[in-house]
Amino acid sequence: MKNTKYIAGCIAAVLVMAAIAAARPPQDNSKDTTTPLQVTIIFNEYDGSKRVSTLPYQMACNAAPHQDTSSLRLGLRVPIATGSSGKEQTNTQYIYQDVGTDIDCRATAAPEGGFLIGLGLKRNVIYPPSQSPKPTEWAPGSPLTDRPIFGGFEAQVKNLLLRDGETVQAATATDPVSGHVWKIDVSLKVGK
Repeated sequence: MKNTKYIAGCIAAVLVMAAIAAARPPQDNSKDTTTPLQVTIIFNEYDGSKRVSTLPYQMACNAAPHQDTSSLRLGLRVPIATGSSGKEQTNTQYIYQDVGTDIDCRATAAPEGGFLIGLGLKRNVIYPPSQSPKPTEWAPGSPLTDRPIFGGFEAQVKNLLLRDGETVQAATATDPVSGHVWKIDVSLKVGK
């Protein structure tokens, strides 16, 4: 008699679990698709209307609902002398400063078509010291000291709408030391 009650209880539990599973709506996996993208970021530097440098970077970035971040780091560490130095003093020590480019990229499919791109852009630069031994009046483009000067550009671009094959200018900024203008162009290609 105990076995019959036990078996009936197990059957009832299985039927209840089956009813709960049947009552749940089916999962829509169509939103869980990942689309591979190729994102190109170009740092263009201008002196007036003359382009003086172009630094292109290309990276893969998946458009996915969980918004993974793709990252690219390129640069070097520059030694900077600190402490005392001279003929009889040898107490020179060094610290290191990062110079280069950091890019973080996130993407999701946009409801209206295309893709929403989020970018974290950082560019650190070094200006060489003045060649002149005596101080001069400062003007844009002139060095400030007889030591290297570090500058940079940083931007957070959110929800930049791009479609396959499209290029947009994501940011523009003027360097206060050199007077040069930085223009950041972003292009998108959908992968296969």
